[in-house]
Parts: sequence; structure tokens; C-alpha cells
Amino acid sequence: MQSKTSSFNRGMWIQSMRNVGWIGLVYLLVLLFALPLQLIFTFTGKVEPYIEKPDTLFNVLDGLEFVFMFVVPVLLGIFLFRYIQTKIAADYIHSLPIKRSTLFHQNMLLGALVLVVPILITGVVTFAVKGVLTVEDVYTTRDVLSWVGYSILINLFVLTGTVLAGMFTGMSVLQGIFLYVLFLLPGGISYLAISNVKFYWYGYAYDYYVNKNVDSLVPFSHVAQVVAHKSFSTSAFVYIGLIVLFYIIALITYQKRKVEAATQTISVSWLKPVFVYGVTACSLMLGGFYFISMKGEFSWMIVGYIIGSLIGYTVAQIILNKTWRIFTKWKGYLGFVIAAAIVGFIIHLDVFGYSTKVPAASEIESVYFDEDIHPLTDKPENYANGMNGYYEAPYYYTSKETIQSVRQLQK
Repeated sequence: MQSKTSSFNRGMWIQSMRNVGWIGLVYLLVLLFALPLQLIFTFTGKVEPYIEKPDTLFNVLDGLEFVFMFVVPVLLGIFLFRYIQTKIAADYIHSLPIKRSTLFHQNMLLGALVLVVPILITGVVTFAVKGVLTVEDVYTTRDVLSWVGYSILINLFVLTGTVLAGMFTGMSVLQGIFLYVLFLLPGGISYLAISNVKFYWYGYAYDYYVNKNVDSLVPFSHVAQVVAHKSFSTSAFVYIGLIVLFYIIALITYQKRKVEAATQTISVSWLKPVFVYGVTACSLMLGGFYFISMKGEFSWMIVGYIIGSLIGYTVAQIILNKTWRIFTKWKGYLGFVIAAAIVGFIIHLDVFGYSTKVPAASEIESVYFDEDIHPLTDKPENYANGMNGYYEAPYYYTSKETIQSVRQLQK
């Protein structure tokens, strides 16, 4: 009997279903409105000649599904584990003879079903609608399967990310904020770092690195790019790996989480300094970039560093301690300033020789020379079928004379 109780708890399942079941129903109605209903409105009866067939089913209603992919799973993840963010509920639930692992697995299974079932129903309805459309070949069975598969994948990715974020905070509001910060953090830090380094190293290819790396690190833009280019296969494995990773880390953190962490800003002690100094570092880079962009002088960049880091450290301490009385917390800031000054000095020295390095002519296979970097980073598959003629090949030069001339110019 004890084994059965520890593996599944019917009462908790019913209670959780009452708390989040309505989210699945609303999601189903939204999906039916955004996809099959819009297809019926657009491609039945008299169809206007200027209306084009959608490249993917995600484009039927101007990408509205994208918005709900990053909203509905977040709400669901917050409501599923709302009890760990409230002291009374946390004390009561964790006093029951139910393993934490059982609670976690049940809630995650329920959350997956609440998201997956509406998507499957919408997929079936969309497939059935295909037979009543006036226009032929608006979409294929493969398009429906791709829409269903990728919708499930991204929804589960956002759900597990939301649950993971919730394990590190004791406040539901911050759970949603931390989730979006988690998604924006890699791209945001990369952008700020690249934006600051370009003022230290002469010739740093700022635009190239921003266009090549930053967008792919932000899930919002990366998902849109993947869907638009129909490059599902390669990215699917990445998202599956992240789902498994988020799930495992969230489970381990939940099992070790203290009940009294409810209502705390940060529920894990080691994460508190990471939060404070992470916010301070981001504010420092943002302040420096803003001031030098406005005034164009390196001295103003230093002023921006000081002001930005002060604001970031103050805000982080206020959020962490939930009070403005933080006047005894300045030792940490002085240590941060010293560390940041050392890092800035090392970057300024250009110890890697980025600004002065010019490869030998024998090491150069081709060179790129143009007025901007967009033809260098662009690809034909980035365009819709009717726009391939717009694409032009990058301006690569392979002749030895041109390579030598560009090398001399660079030098």
C-alpha cells in the first residue's frame, strides 16, 4: 500500500487538475481560433487573389501562436507549483506522506498533458479542415505534423524552464520574471559584452558578431527563425536536450529546497551572490555602452560604468533583501569594482593582439570586402520562395592580388 501511495496520489492529481485544467481549455480555444478557424475564414468561399498561401502554419495569424508559446506554459508552470511559494500551502503539502519526487513528476505530467492535448486536438481539426478549403494545397500533412511537433517541443521547453526558474525563488511574480531573464540572459550578456569590447579593440567586427551570435541565443528570436526557415531537425535535438536538463535540475533543486524558502526572493543560498553581482555586471555594461554611445568619449564610458554598477547593485540588494535599508552592504560593491577594474584593464591591454593581428597571405583563402556585413551573414534560405532572386552572393575575393591589397589595407 505504501508503494502505491508513493508512486501516484489520486487526490493531489485531482486537486492540481482543478487548479490548472482551465488553462488547457482556454489554450485549446485560442489555438482553434488562431489556426483552423482562420484557415476557414481565409481559404473558403470567394478567395481574394492577393492572398498568398502561408509558408508554414505558424504564419496563419501573424505568428500569434508564438506569443502563446511563451505565455501559456509560463502561467501553467506558475500555477502548478504555486504551493511552494506560499508558506501555509508549502507547510501543508510537504507534511503529507507523499514524496517530493512524486509531487514533481505528477505535476510535470499534468502540465505536459494540459499543453499537449490542445495541440493534438487542434492538429486533428486542422487536418480535417484541409478537405473543406476552396484553395488546393494550402498546406500539407507534413506541415500539420511539423506544426504539432514543434508546438509541443517549444511548449514543453518553456514549461520546464518556468518550473526550473520557480525552484530558485519563493515568489510567483519573480518566477515569471526569472524565466524571461533566463531566456534573455545569454543573448543579452553577449550583446552587452560585444557592445563594450568594440570600444576597446580597434577593428572589432561588432555588427558581424551581433548578427551571427546574439539572435541565436535568444529563444524568442531563434524559434521564429527556425520556423520561418523550416530548419526543424537540427534545433529539435537542442531543445530536447534543454528540456531534459531543465527537468533534472528542477527535480534535484525541488528535493533539496527548504520549505521556509517560500516568499523569499532567492530560495538557494549560493545563487544570492550570483544574482547580485550578475545584475551589477549587466548594469555596468549597459551604463558604459549607453554613455559612450551618447557622448562618444571613453571618459564618459567610465562614468557610465560607475553609475550603471551603482544602480544595478542597489536594485539587486533591494530586491534580495526586500528593503531599502541596505547601507551596510557596500563591502561587496567595493570588491566588485576592484574585480571589474582588473578585467577592464586586461581587455584594454588587448593581450590577445586582436587589433594588431593580420594573418600572412599564405594563410588566407579568401577575403570579404563590402560596405556592410549583411551579405556576409545572409543566406538564400533566409528568404521566402518568391524572393530568392533578391539574394546576392557574398563579396568574397580569392585572387592573390586582391587578397594582398586587402591585407595591406587591413594592416
